[in-house]
Amino acid sequence: MLSSKRWYSIPGLFSMASSISKWSSFIDAKLNLVVETFNFKIVETRQRKMSQQQRTTTSFNFRSEHIAASSSANNNNNKSATNDSSDASAGTSNNKSTFMKSSLHHGDQRRTSSSNHHHSFHSSSSNSNHYRKKLSNSDVQEYLSSIASTCPIVDIGINLTNHQFKDSQETISQVLKRCQLVQVKCVILTGTSLRNSLESLSLISKFENHESGVKLKCTVGIHPHDAKSFKNISELEQVITSPQHNSSICMVGECGLDYNRMFSPKQVQIHCFKEQLRMAIRLQKPIFCHERDAHSDFVECVQSVMKEFGNSTSLPPLVVHCFTGTRNEAKKYIDMGFYIGLTGCVCMEERGKELREILRDGIIPRDKLLIETDSPFMLPPLSGNGHSVWKYVTGGRRNEPCLLPHVVNTIAECWNMTENKQALEKQLTENTARFLMMADVKELIGSNH
Repeated sequence: MLSSKRWYSIPGLFSMASSISKWSSFIDAKLNLVVETFNFKIVETRQRKMSQQQRTTTSFNFRSEHIAASSSANNNNNKSATNDSSDASAGTSNNKSTFMKSSLHHGDQRRTSSSNHHHSFHSSSSNSNHYRKKLSNSDVQEYLSSIASTCPIVDIGINLTNHQFKDSQETISQVLKRCQLVQVKCVILTGTSLRNSLESLSLISKFENHESGVKLKCTVGIHPHDAKSFKNISELEQVITSPQHNSSICMVGECGLDYNRMFSPKQVQIHCFKEQLRMAIRLQKPIFCHERDAHSDFVECVQSVMKEFGNSTSLPPLVVHCFTGTRNEAKKYIDMGFYIGLTGCVCMEERGKELREILRDGIIPRDKLLIETDSPFMLPPLSGNGHSVWKYVTGGRRNEPCLLPHVVNTIAECWNMTENKQALEKQLTENTARFLMMADVKELIGSNH
């Protein structure tokens, strides 16, 4: 610090100027060093980039020359292979479905030198266009025809009022047309609440004379999720006994217990279920039941209601729909005389493993099995072209009744009936007619089938 005495003196000013000059020289030197270092880094970076560009250009030129040479050699080899195997290729390709040839394997094709068998049928350019081919309605028809049942079958449970079907006449019309392609001749709409049951009845009235010829029926009941909305049984009974809807309503339900998600309190579910069981017994109407993680209480509810009637009145046919329970639970239901409904879940690799074992072990008698899709849920796994076709049809993961043959195919495999699938299809349809307490199959699917 300069003293105040020297600050105003001439010698003090000279001393101060000298100090400032020394510091200025020091700062200039440091700045010059920083600038030189920065310039050196810039030059070094530019040189590195130029070197990388030169290496890339050289490598690219080398690869281009190599690819051009390989392409020329492959084209020559492919022409030779095509000429040598043209007769064999024609013979095998004629036996394959045209639709199977138009499958989309996005990303599954590995363009390697070892895949010469692809080139024996298509050139590389036609192969590319082949897999980029957009699907059309004709592709959908061919796929569905390839999985179609040989005999009429019935889907005992679909949720056609679900928002995934958009509740539009055009969408539902297409759903029914696809049913026709696979021999699904009757679909049963599931009622899950009073309002939903009335919606199902409204849909049936709109499509009862649909060009597909598919018959529509429905259930009327309260799902355990909606048990909290239940008021009194008289409202449901009034709808079911109405002469206007007599031919459309074939079951009471969907009723039962669901302790998995508990959207309604347990005691409320039990009360609602028992009330519907009592109504079904009075009306002698088949019962469409739902049970999730509630096996013991489900059995107790049925047994206690039967005791109320003194076992003097027989329990109408009852199906545990979309069964996903255990081996012992299946045995108990069969012992009680119930039917078992299976969905696309049985086709799933992991979720359906125990169900397939139950089938193989004969726990479910062949005259006690019913089939359903539970659409738009429980989409079965689709292999090969099926996945691409179904994405084209629905744009997502929506299940439909036209995929019911996949359930039949899995059951046929478990029962060793793949060579006699027609007999299985007839058995399943006869089971459905018997369950619905109908005189014969014609009453269920119509006299024209």
